[in-house]
Amino acid sequence: MTADSFYDVDDIDIKVTVNAAGISICVNGISTLFAAAERPVLGDVGFFSYDNDVGVSFDDFVVKCLDCEANVIDHYRIEHDGNGLTCLADTVKVKACKDASCSELVVTDVIGNIISSGTQGTTGLSFDNGVQQLNLTQTNSGTISLSLSGMSPAATNDMQCLNTSDSTASCNMVFADSGYLVSIPDFVAGSITYAQSNGGTLASVQAIKADDAGTTCVPAYTGNQSVNVSFNYVSPNTGTQALGFSTDDSSYTPLTAGVASNSTLNFSNANATAEFYLAYPDAGQLNLTFTDPNGVLVAGSVATGNDSFVVRPAELQIKMQDSSGTDLAGGTYMAGRPFNLAIQAVNLDGTITPNYQASALEINPLMLGPSVSSGANPSPFFYGSLVSTTAGNSDNWTGISTTFSNGVYSSNVASFDEVGEFTLNARDTYFGTEISAASTVSAGRFTPAYFSIIETEAGDIGDTHTAGTNEFSYIGETLSYATNPTYQVVARSYKDVTVLNYDGGYNQFSGANEFDLTLRKYTDNGTSGLFDGGSLNAITVTDATDWDGVFEFSLDDSFSFDKTATPINKFDVDLALELLASDLTDADGIGYDSDGSANGIAYEDYDVANIIGAEVRYGRVKTENNYGPETEGLDWTASVEEYDESTGWTTNLDDIETIFLETFVTIDGLNDFDVETASTQYTLDDSTGKTYIVGHSGVSSVTPNLGEVILSFAAL
Repeated sequence: MTADSFYDVDDIDIKVTVNAAGISICVNGISTLFAAAERPVLGDVGFFSYDNDVGVSFDDFVVKCLDCEANVIDHYRIEHDGNGLTCLADTVKVKACKDASCSELVVTDVIGNIISSGTQGTTGLSFDNGVQQLNLTQTNSGTISLSLSGMSPAATNDMQCLNTSDSTASCNMVFADSGYLVSIPDFVAGSITYAQSNGGTLASVQAIKADDAGTTCVPAYTGNQSVNVSFNYVSPNTGTQALGFSTDDSSYTPLTAGVASNSTLNFSNANATAEFYLAYPDAGQLNLTFTDPNGVLVAGSVATGNDSFVVRPAELQIKMQDSSGTDLAGGTYMAGRPFNLAIQAVNLDGTITPNYQASALEINPLMLGPSVSSGANPSPFFYGSLVSTTAGNSDNWTGISTTFSNGVYSSNVASFDEVGEFTLNARDTYFGTEISAASTVSAGRFTPAYFSIIETEAGDIGDTHTAGTNEFSYIGETLSYATNPTYQVVARSYKDVTVLNYDGGYNQFSGANEFDLTLRKYTDNGTSGLFDGGSLNAITVTDATDWDGVFEFSLDDSFSFDKTATPINKFDVDLALELLASDLTDADGIGYDSDGSANGIAYEDYDVANIIGAEVRYGRVKTENNYGPETEGLDWTASVEEYDESTGWTTNLDDIETIFLETFVTIDGLNDFDVETASTQYTLDDSTGKTYIVGHSGVSSVTPNLGEVILSFAAL
């Protein structure tokens, strides 16, 4: 239990959390700010030397515990077995109970006294582990009562007693001069059938009495004697299973709780001890009682004796299964997706022990990979609703508080929340004895549940002519991105949280499933009908930060609109992009999902509705006719025009970049003029650096020829 206490230090509020021993374990929610040696025991006014570990010197300030409630004791309880012998000390326990059922003890310093109304009187108590066991002697036969006094710290409620032999709340004990000394070892649970094949648990009962001096126990009787034997449940105090009782480890009688069964035992001549065998298929603490039905030990009275013992499970079993009951081991499962976890206690037959309740259950989730030392992240492991621990590469045994129902702890909301390979182990200290799982159980490999895609840079298709007043492109030119579209691919868990470990060898976009988007498609949202589908170039994939569950890709494709003989009006480029689901699916079959687990995970295409940018115009080069003597050179004039459906062909005043080169013009000669073998027969005046200026050409000359000359211009 923890308690929060507040301290005002130089007008700064400091919140200190203390543990059950009153030792501070946390300051302002941070447990790593100070070393163990700096953690003071709180209570009285004192000084706490606090180092914030960020280069600031030590600050001494007054610390006073204003509200320390860590050591609250619900009640004290005396436990005894209800009877004893005047010739033998009997065992009694005093417990500091944390709750009404005394299922948990308060570990703190306790002092006080236990008082017997008999010959022992008052005995001092001092313990710090929640319980003290002491020997109680009573030299006179009869009934005594037990009580407590001077207990510190004081309990919230009155003292209680528990008679473990019959589970009553009596504080009385009956002492006799004769009776039975029963000795039963703790043992492992198993059925009668298992005991008949493999042997039961050997125990003994001794018939004893006080000697004539009344100070020493001696054998009481020997030979075959009739006894009644019965048992009851102690912890838990109810049950359904029978206790197997045998005198020969072959034929077992199933005893019903609270019902006496008569048996004949052979008490040896040497020490008046008889042996018997037990088998019990369940777990828990039981009490076995012998009585003398015929008054042989005590004339006219019933002698008795009992012993409590613990039957523990043989082992714990761990099951991790999906909703269909299939084990997770050997397969893959989505990080963050709930699965069914069961931890069950079983006996030697492999049968569940329904009365088992864990005493100090610990679990050890382990991440086999990836490696934390390489930068990977430990994974949260939820073993129930809103209760979790951490799975890393090294053991992390964690005590957990759970309730077992019919011998099984189960949760249908267990989850490993990161990508990686995991195992789980469990153990319990059951009435002081450790029981463990048969083996560490594999949970398999955990993957993302889906990928989300985030656009970090919208794509923009650039114009090819940008120097004029208005930017534009010509139909037939190759267009490309002015701004390359860029996207993040984020690995997500079933809980819609980024899984950081989707990296390195745990990134399954590899081999045949390499992330290359070769099936991506562009379509034209417009109506020109001239789009060529685009030319796909290799994508660029980057991973700027390791172990963050994110990588990035960008596109650098090119596009064209095919030019036909029929002019069309200018238009703005508007393309749609489709990334197919199959291109977005890794080797584990995990793909893109637009809305995560909210509506059920279903992998789908990723669509970009509009990629816009360039204005595309239908253009042509127009030349003027000229004529003259064939013996003289001719000048010709050309202009660049664009088409508009409302005005027809007009000079493109925005084109101040197109340059004529000699290879741009072809002369088709007549009268045996050989353009293929003859040297260039025309020159271009490019003294201004360009031929077309504000939509018009400069003047170029064609050398004399013997006839007509036709000028042909390459397409813009």
